[in-house]
Amino acid sequence: MLDSLFPEGVITEAASPWMWSAELTREEKAIIENAVDKRSREFAAGRTCARGILRQLGFSGDPTIAKDRHGAPVWPEGITGSISHTDDVCVVSIGRQKRELTSLGVDVEKDTGLDADLVDIVCDELEKAACANSRAEDRLRLAKIIFSAKESVYKCLYPLVKTMLDFQDVHIELDVSNNTFMGTINGTLHEGLAGDVCNGRVLQAEGYIYTGCTLAAPNA
Repeated sequence: MLDSLFPEGVITEAASPWMWSAELTREEKAIIENAVDKRSREFAAGRTCARGILRQLGFSGDPTIAKDRHGAPVWPEGITGSISHTDDVCVVSIGRQKRELTSLGVDVEKDTGLDADLVDIVCDELEKAACANSRAEDRLRLAKIIFSAKESVYKCLYPLVKTMLDFQDVHIELDVSNNTFMGTINGTLHEGLAGDVCNGRVLQAEGYIYTGCTLAAPNA
């Protein structure tokens, strides 16, 4: 089910219950030695699930997955990956980098409407208009999908821009009938990226919204 978020070759899995309390590598334990229990459990679930996927991709042993100064995972050479979690679900997507897959991002959110107070912060004018054109009962839910789509785009772009992005840095165009979206990059975030498009997919299942997006190499 989760593999439908990405093209063939990308592996997406949800962390199993035991992974939330799994043993970490020594280096990873050092990263979260002062973290609260909730954060420690999320970290363990994401890293343990990611290691399982890396083994499926041919990596041996238990590779440490460190984090950079902004907290993003540091993947092995030639790998692109992304981790997302709610209080009780953790999702990991990993694939090998190639011309048609420079980077990817995944996000999971509870399938509820976006807080009305956040709509103006998250959505640009065109996105708000798209929500307003839907049925009244669907508007905040569509805004939540846009929120999730932007989160997945940010994770996809981060390895290239190395900075935290604002909600207005990306415009999301949803195709609700096909469960897809395009994330267009506004402004000049990175040389050669302005105007580029991340292609994404939406999955709604068992009370959660999942979004996944990919960015190809220029002229791929």
